[in-house]
Amino acid sequence: MPPFASGPVPALALSPCGTRVVAAAAHDHISLLTLPASPSAPLTSLALPPAPALFPVLSVTALCFPSSSAVYTADARGSFKRLAASDGLAEQYTVAAAHSGDELTAIAALSDSSPVATSGKDGAVRLWDPETRQSIARLTGHRYEVRDVAVASSSDSAGAAVTVVASAGRDKTVRLWDVRASSGKEVHCLRGHAGWVHAVALGNAPGGPIALSCGGDKTVRVWDLTAMKERMVMRGHEYRVWGLALASDAAFAITGSTDATVRAWNLGEGEGAGDCHVYEGHTDSVLSVDVARNGVFAVSGCEDGALFMWDCATLFGRDAKKEVHTETLIDVAPVPKLVEKEAVTKSVIAPKQLDTEPLIVEKQMPEEKLPVLRETKIASPFRVSTTPAFTASPRRAPITLVSDAIPDTGMTTDGLKAAASVTVDQEPKFDKSAAELVNALRRIKDLETALAESKEQLESRNREIASLKKSTLEKDNELSLLQRQIDSSKNLINAANVRAILAANPRKVDESLDYEEPVNKIGAVSDKLSALVARLDAMVATH
Repeated sequence: MPPFASGPVPALALSPCGTRVVAAAAHDHISLLTLPASPSAPLTSLALPPAPALFPVLSVTALCFPSSSAVYTADARGSFKRLAASDGLAEQYTVAAAHSGDELTAIAALSDSSPVATSGKDGAVRLWDPETRQSIARLTGHRYEVRDVAVASSSDSAGAAVTVVASAGRDKTVRLWDVRASSGKEVHCLRGHAGWVHAVALGNAPGGPIALSCGGDKTVRVWDLTAMKERMVMRGHEYRVWGLALASDAAFAITGSTDATVRAWNLGEGEGAGDCHVYEGHTDSVLSVDVARNGVFAVSGCEDGALFMWDCATLFGRDAKKEVHTETLIDVAPVPKLVEKEAVTKSVIAPKQLDTEPLIVEKQMPEEKLPVLRETKIASPFRVSTTPAFTASPRRAPITLVSDAIPDTGMTTDGLKAAASVTVDQEPKFDKSAAELVNALRRIKDLETALAESKEQLESRNREIASLKKSTLEKDNELSLLQRQIDSSKNLINAANVRAILAANPRKVDESLDYEEPVNKIGAVSDKLSALVARLDAMVATH
């Protein structure tokens, strides 16, 4: 079966009832796909129909499916769109340059009438009124880009509405924000990750509200939002973890990683807590994941364009009820708007019908007048509530939180500057794609294999060279012996020649030979011998 997309699937989102999924089907398009009621096998590969309903979105980075009739998209150009999803996909409006032109990294909403949260590479989180398309809050505190955002709605002890926001950043932190009708403050900063935090989710576990996060340090971490501390660290992925989704009952979480696996994590308490179930089938980095609210299945998107559906009904001893869910495509009544947080004067745009011409918001709020919120040293406002007080984002699991009033910290300007001067270890300023990482790892393995083969060949050549050197040395010895024999023969020949010359003419001096003195001595001796012989002859004759 051909892959779902012609390129990577960096973003996907399931509808609230889990009957449809919206996913990036190409670099510049997204598609809305109807899913089977439940997976027919542990792994089901999804593909586009013969005539797919594609909607153009350039460089999509994030998707949100908050209701059966609305889809939000965020892109690398810094804008986000709202699309009608009742019958195919149709644009309702666009908010351009949502973060002053910086790339958007995530988008989340509880419903099609609740505030929309966006995060970007400018290091900020913004909340938007879905009716007026205006920014109602700007949350700052992360030192670098914000990688993901999750939202939940609750109420404080006085019954006032509270929007709880969790953000994950490149500065290795998870930050919690309490966004009320009149203020927005950072509740707590959760530290523990050793690398970028790529995704975050909020949920309500049996033991109380929790947050989940995953990142470049290959870990998945569970945070207790009552005690504001780390509850559990789960390890198993071999490389960085890109995507995270939490089941609605917070019984398990689904993650996707560069190691080409999808993993399910047991979030229960007691025996088996932290256990991991590995789904294998992808051949490249898993960039995006989501899980159905009923926990029956999960969906994952891959770097190679594959879109897989995984059976989760019996994970960790569960027996999820497999039912065919249907969606009723209705318009949700808008909730009261939150009071705008910027201390600026702005004109209110009258709400438009969803089937009218898209409204493009060009005007941005003056940055210098927006409230800048810093990390505060305050007690946690979260405590467990016996009655759920809100509905969570479909991408994130529901969480029950009750927030009390948050006092001012009284932190001075010098204190804020000192806090901002803390050095944070940075990862590279560029973030390679998952495909580049996987391909680099494969190239490294290939190079290691080639290097081992080259070493073997080099050792063989060295052995051959050593053998040749030994043979050459033996030949050199033989040649030296022959040369000595030749030199000795030449010396003998020269001596023989000298003797022949002396025998022919003992007194002849050959100036070309250096034997003049020896010849003279030989002549003198010969003369003496001749005289002696003559005397002896005379003596013999006399006697």
